[in-house]
Amino acid sequence: MLSFKILQNFFSGGGGGPNKAAQQLEDLLSKLEGLQADLLRVKSTLTNAASTQFVVVSIPTQLAVLESRRLVQSLHGQVIMD
Repeated sequence: MLSFKILQNFFSGGGGGPNKAAQQLEDLLSKLEGLQADLLRVKSTLTNAASTQFVVVSIPTQLAVLESRRLVQSLHGQVIMD
């Protein structure tokens, strides 16, 4: 929500002038870069077969089994599960 307010202030011209808006955008960019690094680390962990294993556990209902199958197909499609 804070990021939306930063962008809204920047594009509306309000909230402290161009220097403050530039600093807020720089802060936002820094946070996005940090998030990108975190996501790359998570992806690396999830796709590393030596350190990650998925075990699907489900209750014995038709819907749960179908959802479990869909999960397994999705993991295969993402090359996360062999």
